[in-house]
Amino acid sequence: MIKNSILRLLLLSLLLLLATNCSSSQTKEEDTTKEEDTTPPAKKEVKPDVTKRDDKKDNTVATKTTPIVDTIVDTAIPVDEILNKFNEKLQNVRYPDGETIEGFEYKKWSIPNRKDFVSWIKESGKVINEALNQLPESIKLEVTGHADTTGPEQREGARLGNVYYSTKRAEEVKTYILKLLPENAEATKKLSSRIVTRGAGSSEPIPGIEGNSGKNRRVTFKLVKAGAAGADDTKESDSDNLDPTKERDK
Repeated sequence: MIKNSILRLLLLSLLLLLATNCSSSQTKEEDTTKEEDTTPPAKKEVKPDVTKRDDKKDNTVATKTTPIVDTIVDTAIPVDEILNKFNEKLQNVRYPDGETIEGFEYKKWSIPNRKDFVSWIKESGKVINEALNQLPESIKLEVTGHADTTGPEQREGARLGNVYYSTKRAEEVKTYILKLLPENAEATKKLSSRIVTRGAGSSEPIPGIEGNSGKNRRVTFKLVKAGAAGADDTKESDSDNLDPTKERDK
């Protein structure tokens, strides 16, 4: 009896042991499965979209190279402003200059000294050219001749008068300007159309100088608008109809 009981106990122990081993093996397998299930899936390699990237690059380049069009602002200086600026400069321009040569000879209109005039035109011609180049063709250079206060203003019998001499002086200076200033025949013709002459007689003496001073026998310059000029050099001057050889006194 005792032996049978012991055998039964051993058999039950063996069965329990086998059951325990099977249970533990199953548990391990489940744990392994869970571990495998919880392993994160491998990341897929995402290939960049070459087409989209190139499009972005193209757009960037196009933005940088596209020119920016600025608004053009008209900053042109009004004609009157340019006119006044050059007339201020021309106030100090005269021929003769009153220093190297005092003035034209009494009752004469010929250039007193041609070499002196050449030197004068090299300096004063710069101002004249600059002014006419910056101004429209409707602006003329008025060359005004002057006389001293000796003698009558207008013709009195054989006396030709101050207006006559002053007009001839202006015409003489214009002639020499056209000979020396332009570079060619075409420029000469163009410049000639923009120079007008006027004889002021003794009506515009130099301030602070005696009326009969030789310095008043001069030629001055001023820019004027067409129609406002004192004379039209395309017309024959009245002084051309007079004969200075018949004059006895100024």
